[in-house]
Amino acid sequence: YSNQWEGLRAYLRKILKPIDTPSVFCGEVQKKSDILSNSIFSFCYENMLSDNDYITEKIFDSMLSGCIPIYLGSSNILEYIPKDTFIDVRNFNNLDELYKYTNNLSSYEIDIMRESICDYIQSKDADIFRNQYFASTVTSEIMSKLDAR
Repeated sequence: YSNQWEGLRAYLRKILKPIDTPSVFCGEVQKKSDILSNSIFSFCYENMLSDNDYITEKIFDSMLSGCIPIYLGSSNILEYIPKDTFIDVRNFNNLDELYKYTNNLSSYEIDIMRESICDYIQSKDADIFRNQYFASTVTSEIMSKLDAR
């Protein structure tokens, strides 16, 4: 397990680019990770805002691409994902405040946040969002229903 995560950490460090002038991507996307890996931030807004535990791939796509998620979605996100790994839109009164915050983050602060993302992705806390966990949970549920017959 640890060798696998060290490989991921090395990969993320390789794809993280030095921070230049931020740009905004417009256009057709062939591969989401190509766009995200060239971005510092990405908006990760869930389709449903009021439901607890509704956390989709959006925030993880951003994290795995070395991009800092700007998240709005599950009201209990902090029960699953540490606050130092994303920017919570709920902490701002409006988009102007959010813009000022992100625009004033130093390279050092961004690097620290990216390091926190790497640490979280490698941790056991992130296991519940992995494919293996999902497959195991679905399989267990199916087997329990079959056994109950």
